[in-house]
Amino acid sequence: MANRKTYTTKFKKQVALEAIKEHLTIPQIAQKFNVHPSQIKAWKRILTEDSDPLFEHGNRQKNKPQDGEKEKDNLLRIIGKLQVEIDFLKKTLE
Repeated sequence: MANRKTYTTKFKKQVALEAIKEHLTIPQIAQKFNVHPSQIKAWKRILTEDSDPLFEHGNRQKNKPQDGEKEKDNLLRIIGKLQVEIDFLKKTLE
């Protein structure tokens, strides 16, 4: 049984960038780097489609955790109110 080849992320990026430049055809790049053409196409697709978060404005990324913290604080406040109501109702039933 053949062992699978593993490639570093640096190598994958290098091959994908070479494919994006389009100085060589995919088969030529495959021969140059000794990688299957379909693998090069997959790496190129990943680089072009999934790289959007790299170019998002810094403020948007910083605000996302703050929104989560606000939601968490709000939920904790609601839990506290409900706990007070439960305690009050327990006392009235006794």
